[in-house]
Amino acid sequence: MKRLAGLLALAWALAVLWGAPTAWAGSGFAIAVEVHNSQQSIVSSDGTSCTWQVTSDITLVNLTDQSLSITGVGDSVSWTASDGTSGVVNSVTVIDDGGLRAGVELAAHEQRTFSAASVEFVIPCKATDGDLAVRVTTARGTSSGDAPFLESGTPVPLSAVGAIGLTAALAGVFTFVQRRRRRQAPVPV
Repeated sequence: MKRLAGLLALAWALAVLWGAPTAWAGSGFAIAVEVHNSQQSIVSSDGTSCTWQVTSDITLVNLTDQSLSITGVGDSVSWTASDGTSGVVNSVTVIDDGGLRAGVELAAHEQRTFSAASVEFVIPCKATDGDLAVRVTTARGTSSGDAPFLESGTPVPLSAVGAIGLTAALAGVFTFVQRRRRRQAPVPV
């Protein structure tokens, strides 16, 4: 038991050092949510509402000596804009639950990751920051974890590799457009 407590303390310290979005609660389990993909598409003609699809991995850790049965899963989204407005959206549509649903059993001390869970929701297009929260309920209570999908107006995650790939793609498009313009330019007579 001391070894397990030591391992949990080490995991918590590593999560804090690496900035992992882990939530610890008195309900007997911990949740970590990591966003792997976020996409937005504007659905209103005036550009005021944007639909987002966010894909994430959700890791649950049962911290108890007994199995836990999930009785409910809920998602919500909070957003803020540069003009000082903010809001919370609870009408989140689950596209793919990744296997995380009511009825799932977690064995004592089990850690399980539910991969590629995808949700869709609508927030104002003016939002500059957004956060996806996942709440999981068992007979012992509710725990939640969250992760950003939008930071400073940029969809998350845009890692250094992603930024380089995006830059390379934009450079390729720019080069293609420039070459087409040169070919289409009228030839002086």
